[in-house]
Amino acid sequence: MAAVRLIEADRCPPGRGTFVEAAGRKLAVFHLTDPPGFAVIDNFCPHADGNLFAGELVGRIVTCPSHGWQFNVITGVSNHSEAARVNSYPVEVRNGVIYADLDAAS
Repeated sequence: MAAVRLIEADRCPPGRGTFVEAAGRKLAVFHLTDPPGFAVIDNFCPHADGNLFAGELVGRIVTCPSHGWQFNVITGVSNHSEAARVNSYPVEVRNGVIYADLDAAS
């Protein structure tokens, strides 16, 4: 599958997550500020299905609002355990639109 169109970049507030459904998946798109860019991960925390897009983003780390588990939004790995992770996807921005390769999960 080629990169899938997710959302216009200007609809994603800096330093926050945005919920997006695409290709039958529920995703969290994060607008990073330091360094600037975007990251895409599966939206649900593997611990208790918390909505990760609603979590607090500090740098590259999002904290699940349900129970505080933290995930690196670039790698999908949790600081709780290497085994606790969510899929993360390669991202590109073209003409102000965010795309992700949903077949290339890490």
